[in-house]
Amino acid sequence: MKIGFLTLGRIGDMVLSTPAFSAIKNKYPEAEIYVISGRGNADILKHNPNIHKIIKYEKTPAKLIRFILKLRQINFDYWIDPKNHYSTESKIIAKLAKAKNKISFIYGNNNQNENKYFTDIVFDALKMLDIVPPPPPILPEIFLGNESINEIKSIILKNGKINLLINISATSPSRVYNADNLSKVLSKINLEKFNIYLNAMENEKFIAEEIIQKFRNKSENTNSNTTNIILLPKFSINSLAAFIKECDLIITPDTSIIHIAAAFKKNLIALYTDNKHNLVKFGTNNPNAKIISQSDSDNVNQIPAELLINEINYFVNQINKT
Repeated sequence: MKIGFLTLGRIGDMVLSTPAFSAIKNKYPEAEIYVISGRGNADILKHNPNIHKIIKYEKTPAKLIRFILKLRQINFDYWIDPKNHYSTESKIIAKLAKAKNKISFIYGNNNQNENKYFTDIVFDALKMLDIVPPPPPILPEIFLGNESINEIKSIILKNGKINLLINISATSPSRVYNADNLSKVLSKINLEKFNIYLNAMENEKFIAEEIIQKFRNKSENTNSNTTNIILLPKFSINSLAAFIKECDLIITPDTSIIHIAAAFKKNLIALYTDNKHNLVKFGTNNPNAKIISQSDSDNVNQIPAELLINEINYFVNQINKT
């Protein structure tokens, strides 16, 4: 049985789809799963043993022709597109694939299961294959390679302190907790207990650098060296996942890191804007996560630093008990 599974969205969409792959293989061990991915979300599947092949959808003319030829050669038995909104692009790709059977919500009534978590929507599609969802919580599945594990060993510290990862970057400015707010948070916790790692995309590195400089100046003025604040290098998504697995606590805005952390049941504080639909669909079912949002806010910087400080102190107490 050859199954095509289309996920062209962001990394988080792919991460939240991963439980489906093991569910398919458990039900149909002989199945070959071909994941049709976008250019930026495929690498998280690099070491997933359930995937037969990844086919990247890229829109440059030469690559698009190769993409179409690959689809035509496979002869899919099933084509699964679990998204729950209409997409002309997805309809065209499904037509090109010429699968014997197509399972998708993009036909007929749109948004028929919109008030569900993303992973639950994926499993709705799998019902047509007689696949029953596993017991909740259905968490993502991330498989790590040795190269990623080895890369982070020289960076993450093992000195008895709490390894705290603060991810700064998100997909929009309204989701980025700024330097002033993060500095307020760090100034109100006992820094001697932590190794602090800052993760930022290139266009948000200035936030990390501002925080590091502020606390470097503070240490110099007080002749103290109370904490390690480290700006992480540019990681591949797999190396970042390996780093997340080794951390004790993660703080991040609404981004794929939330879902990667869920795969390892990591202690997590997630910052969200007050978007009810987004919280339902892209929140987290990680039992060790706490979501913080401010009522009627469209910017995470409206979340008071005190709320974040309280949650950090709560998790510190939990970590100290273990």
